[in-house]
Amino acid sequence: PEGMFEVNMNTIWHFETCDTPSSDAYLANGDANHLPLSFEIIVEDEVVYTSTVIPVGNRIKNIVLDKDLEAGTYAAVCQYTLWNEDGTEDSSFGVNIRLVIEK
Repeated sequence: PEGMFEVNMNTIWHFETCDTPSSDAYLANGDANHLPLSFEIIVEDEVVYTSTVIPVGNRIKNIVLDKDLEAGTYAAVCQYTLWNEDGTEDSSFGVNIRLVIEK
């Protein structure tokens, strides 16, 4: 229905280091959706990753953070933005996740 949206993802993302792809992070824009999306990962009010736009039915994996973080576990927010066909923002929402940086 209009206003409903499906995202497939895991909520704990492991990274050996900040400059290597995550071993398990993925995010999929569900086949039943009507709009493309993008997302940002935010740690302590700082954006540490910004995705490209993900069309309906596609997914993104092999995620590498844009910013360095020290080894540890971080509470983060995955902030989604849904995009209209004309490139304007339709809506946004956030999901709590955890980032685990090994080294």
